[in-house]
Amino acid sequence: GFEVSFEWDDGKITSAAIKSKNGGDCSIYSKNPIIIYCGKEKIQPIFPKDNNTYTFTSETGYVYEIKYC
Repeated sequence: GFEVSFEWDDGKITSAAIKSKNGGDCSIYSKNPIIIYCGKEKIQPIFPKDNNTYTFTSETGYVYEIKYC
Protein backbone atom coordinates (compact mmCIF):
# COMPACT_ATOMS: atom_id res chain seq x y z
CA GLY A 1 0.00 0.00 0.00
CA PHE A 2 0.86 3.68 -0.12
CA GLU A 3 0.42 6.74 2.08
CA VAL A 4 -0.32 9.90 0.08
CA SER A 5 -0.29 13.55 1.12
CA PHE A 6 -1.02 16.60 -1.03
CA GLU A 7 -0.15 20.30 -1.07
CA TRP A 8 -2.78 22.63 -2.49
CA ASP A 9 -2.79 26.20 -3.79
CA ASP A 10 -5.95 27.97 -4.90
CA GLY A 11 -7.87 24.69 -5.12
CA LYS A 12 -5.22 22.90 -7.24
CA ILE A 13 -2.69 20.26 -6.28
CA THR A 14 0.85 21.65 -6.48
CA SER A 15 2.74 18.64 -5.14
CA ALA A 16 2.24 15.27 -3.52
CA ALA A 17 4.27 12.83 -1.46
CA ILE A 18 3.79 9.08 -1.78
CA LYS A 19 5.31 6.74 0.80
CA SER A 20 5.63 3.13 -0.32
CA LYS A 21 4.62 0.77 2.48
CA ASN A 22 5.27 -2.52 0.63
CA GLY A 23 7.19 -1.65 -2.54
CA GLY A 24 5.97 -2.52 -6.03
CA ASP A 25 4.42 -0.61 -8.89
CA CYS A 26 2.77 2.74 -8.26
CA SER A 27 0.52 4.33 -10.92
CA ILE A 28 -0.53 7.98 -10.96
CA TYR A 29 -3.16 9.38 -13.31
CA SER A 30 -2.71 13.05 -14.16
CA LYS A 31 -4.02 15.15 -17.03
CA ASN A 32 -1.15 17.57 -16.35
CA PRO A 33 2.52 16.62 -16.71
CA ILE A 34 4.29 15.58 -13.52
CA ILE A 35 7.87 14.93 -12.43
CA ILE A 36 8.63 12.18 -9.91
CA TYR A 37 11.57 12.42 -7.49
CA CYS A 38 13.00 10.13 -4.84
CA GLY A 39 15.27 12.42 -2.84
CA LYS A 40 17.20 14.35 -5.49
CA GLU A 41 16.95 11.53 -8.04
CA LYS A 42 14.47 12.02 -10.88
CA ILE A 43 12.48 8.83 -11.47
CA GLN A 44 11.76 7.82 -15.07
CA PRO A 45 8.18 6.51 -15.22
CA ILE A 46 6.96 3.80 -17.56
CA PHE A 47 4.24 5.05 -19.91
CA PRO A 48 1.54 2.55 -20.88
CA LYS A 49 -0.82 3.14 -23.82
CA ASP A 50 -2.54 5.92 -21.84
CA ASN A 51 0.02 8.75 -21.63
CA ASN A 52 -1.84 10.30 -18.68
CA THR A 53 -0.81 7.40 -16.42
CA TYR A 54 2.65 7.45 -14.88
CA THR A 55 3.85 4.11 -13.46
CA PHE A 56 7.07 3.50 -11.58
CA THR A 57 8.47 0.77 -9.34
CA SER A 58 8.66 1.87 -5.72
CA GLU A 59 10.81 0.53 -2.89
CA THR A 60 9.52 -0.17 0.62
CA GLY A 61 9.87 2.82 2.96
CA TYR A 62 10.89 5.33 0.28
CA VAL A 63 9.04 8.60 -0.22
CA TYR A 64 8.40 9.83 -3.77
CA GLU A 65 7.75 13.52 -4.39
CA ILE A 66 5.39 14.39 -7.21
CA LYS A 67 5.72 17.86 -8.74
CA TYR A 68 2.99 19.13 -11.04
CA CYS A 69 4.15 21.14 -14.06
